[in-house]
Amino acid sequence: MHKRLREDWFYRYMINPQEYRRGTRMPAAWPNGRTIIPQVLDGDTNKQLSAIWMYLSDEGKAAVPLGVGGKTIILDPKTEPIIYRNFLTDLSPRGIAVGYPEQAHLAFDAEEMIIRSIWHNAFIDAAKHWVGRGQGNQMPLGDHLVKLPTGQPFAVLNSLDVSWPTEKARDAGYAFLGYELNEKRQPAFLYSFQNLTVTDFPEPLSTKADTNFLRTLTITADGDPPEYLYLRVAVGNIEKRSAEVYVLNKIVELQVPNDAITRPLKGAQELLLPINFKGNKAEVKVRYIW
Repeated sequence: MHKRLREDWFYRYMINPQEYRRGTRMPAAWPNGRTIIPQVLDGDTNKQLSAIWMYLSDEGKAAVPLGVGGKTIILDPKTEPIIYRNFLTDLSPRGIAVGYPEQAHLAFDAEEMIIRSIWHNAFIDAAKHWVGRGQGNQMPLGDHLVKLPTGQPFAVLNSLDVSWPTEKARDAGYAFLGYELNEKRQPAFLYSFQNLTVTDFPEPLSTKADTNFLRTLTITADGDPPEYLYLRVAVGNIEKRSAEVYVLNKIVELQVPNDAITRPLKGAQELLLPINFKGNKAEVKVRYIW
């Protein structure tokens, strides 16, 4: 629709459809240019029309609006996190979505051992899987969806000229060990590879703006830890703001230790963190602000 209609015409038509098509069944949702839903977007007619136009511009990528097309079962983590294990968009069949009361949520892929996506506000609609045969993948329900890199989370790189491995995580020896819950019922994801065990704990941090995630990864070696071990934090358009702050695709601010490294990757960049062990243990923290 946004390709065959002019945006300025769309705004005028929505305010007064009868003026353009006498007898149309199209209702006037903004009679005399005024909204009938003042609780949405401050009751600003132009903002509401612009939001609809932006929604139409997403074409097939746009989610079906709530209340349209059938029953909805909205999972709302009001007092404690909700863990939803099912078929999720852009993840393997081993997807695990976690919704937090702080209104920041994530999806972890237990096939690749990575946090695959993060988003704000509404968590997920379970109706696709809890009604009928439960077929199909469910996408996040909220806003500000950010997709994080696929592939193995860690790699041993004897040289920074060596490419990141493309082998699937499980084929490379990674094994998912489940998750454990703290006193707030927030999950920490556990997995192993080589002689290492990893605890990946994402913690939602509330701010005056949107909630962000502080991700703490604890790596424990059974025996001597490997040399030149790196964590891949991000792939894409990466802008360095300071020694400890990078911006991914002009959307996500990444706060990382000051020894982070960027390197080119087919028109983009990779952001890598060297893993420095003290004895047989290492810990790294990454903060995602978006």
